[in-house]
Amino acid sequence: MKILQLDDSNSKRMEVQSVLKRMGIRGSVWVQSVEEGVAALKQAIAEGTPFDAAITDMHYPVRAGGPAELKAGRILIQTLKEQQIDVPVIVFSTSRLQEEDAFATIWYDARANWEYDLETILKKIRSNKPC
Repeated sequence: MKILQLDDSNSKRMEVQSVLKRMGIRGSVWVQSVEEGVAALKQAIAEGTPFDAAITDMHYPVRAGGPAELKAGRILIQTLKEQQIDVPVIVFSTSRLQEEDAFATIWYDARANWEYDLETILKKIRSNKPC
């Protein structure tokens, strides 16, 4: 599987990478803005190697080098919809929320079993089963 992770937190990136490695997923790319993420998705499609899923935080920069914005994850989802980029988006956030246009939402918190949730969702994507 090829995974795109959109987040500005290196520690969260490392925790997600640990889960991906445990699942045998080596093809992951980390970007820190919506702008970089959309560009990476488009480039992968153009090269014939599209991403299988995007894991996005909700609060990170929209533009490279810009300030973090509270709705970056929603902006990503809306941009993908407008540009007809078809990739399952997993919202991975410290906020306990539901994002109706996302493939799935995971609550990233020490009290939550987020690692299990992430593995379960990625396995469903891998097997093309609905979440």
